[in-house]
Amino acid sequence: MKNKFLRVFLITLTSIIALVLFVYVYSVINISNSDAFDFAKTKVKQNQVIKEKIGKVIEFGNFPYGGFRTENGEEKAQVNLKVIGEKGEINATLNLVKDPIESTWKVDTLFLRD
Repeated sequence: MKNKFLRVFLITLTSIIALVLFVYVYSVINISNSDAFDFAKTKVKQNQVIKEKIGKVIEFGNFPYGGFRTENGEEKAQVNLKVIGEKGEINATLNLVKDPIESTWKVDTLFLRD
């Protein structure tokens, strides 16, 4: 009885971990292959506050994440990424809104965390 419980517990735990890992990997792939991610990277490179804090942007971290949603017919995205510069690194979160007429992204908010 004890062995059966342990086996069921381990299978359940492994399944939960696999599901969480799958969702995370899907999110990374989904966001990193999007036009919203490309737009966010461009805006981060142009941002003067980021340049003052970490210098010129050299690269971005390997694991961006975020998501998409539609709210009242308006497409929105959140992009979270690590920004690596000449003088250090910073984490940036961009909330984006897609203009339905021009079909272009605009920055709604930008949050920075050291």
